Amino acid sequence: MESRGKRRIHRNPNMGEVRYCRWWLDREMGLVRPGPVHPSYLLRIPGEGRKHEASARFRDDLASVRSLMR
Repeated sequence: MESRGKRRIHRNPNMGEVRYCRWWLDREMGLVRPGPVHPSYLLRIPGEGRKHEASARFRDDLASVRSLMR
């Protein structure tokens, strides 16, 4: 991260940082098995059928997260 006045600008990690943290990322991905979809993506999917399927999967993901948080 780099400071510029009151703003902080995120910077990409260098190769050493990527190598150092890769084990953690791989483990996290295995545990979480993410399928990240930004809600705005759902609005841009062509075809009503595909849009409906993706929206249903997104709602199922949110319900899963909700149940894990209880």
